[in-house]
Amino acid sequence: MISKHSNLNHRFALLPVKNTKARIGLLGGSFNPPHSGHFHITLEAIKRLRLDMIIWLITPQNPMKKLIPDDLQARMLQSKAIANVYKVIVSDTEKYQKTYTTYTTIKRLKTMHSSARLVWVMGADNVGSFHKWSRWQSILNEVPLCVFDRVLYGCSIMYNLCKSVLVSYAKLIHVKYGAFKYWGPCSGKVFLFHGKRVATSSTNIRIHKEKKV
Repeated sequence: MISKHSNLNHRFALLPVKNTKARIGLLGGSFNPPHSGHFHITLEAIKRLRLDMIIWLITPQNPMKKLIPDDLQARMLQSKAIANVYKVIVSDTEKYQKTYTTYTTIKRLKTMHSSARLVWVMGADNVGSFHKWSRWQSILNEVPLCVFDRVLYGCSIMYNLCKSVLVSYAKLIHVKYGAFKYWGPCSGKVFLFHGKRVATSSTNIRIHKEKKV
């Protein structure tokens, strides 16, 4: 039984229970700012992956981006306001790490919660640059990668863009409709989820905000 999120601010504990075998989704990024697109992917992941919870990992600085994001605490508060549902945890755990790479975060979480079944969740707009992530091959060996449709970055398009890079390291599997039914050994696999797309992006929000200034 998963309890309410009463002790989630502890530096060395991320999940509300210990030794859980729960299905946990990890959605990482700058969230600069968080928006409805993040929330849409979150709800889709909860439903289609049958997750017990999903964690928004708000990074102090995305190592893939030169842009310095807004204050971490401000982004945390904005994220909590948007993702105000029971199964979503907003976490700043990466600020306690020496590096902010996805691989480092996943390894740390697997050590902290070795019984949990973790999956990495992301929008299809990130797939084209996934091979540039630090130790991306190792990430695929640690957790299954679950990719959800985004406007202009549909899974069918991104499949062709990423196939030549990922095909040597992972099996690409399309999931067109319904729930994800396979929770066996999934490392080394990339699942591409088709479905409703939301156009909102952090980049477009920042551009619109700058134009208004």
